[in-house]
Amino acid sequence: MAAVAVLSTGPVTDLDACRDDVRDFLGVLSWPIAAVEVRLWTSDGLPLGFRKWEPDTTDLWKLAEEIAHFITDGVVGGATVLLRHCTGRQR
Repeated sequence: MAAVAVLSTGPVTDLDACRDDVRDFLGVLSWPIAAVEVRLWTSDGLPLGFRKWEPDTTDLWKLAEEIAHFITDGVVGGATVLLRHCTGRQR
């Protein structure tokens, strides 16, 4: 069974605020992060972009910075940040 956590945003253009929000989100988890997936959406809800990381979770600041840059680099209607952690055997 895999544990997941999801952060959903609306339109985001402020890099500093986005980075802080993502870092706060990463920081509340009590388990190590195995993978991060970020999906970008248009204001109409259409897919706009996708990126995946398999991070070194010892540096949450760097990971939050990379995620925030990906989200704020374009004009997006919103983003979904999905964090994965494998808690046992996958089926």
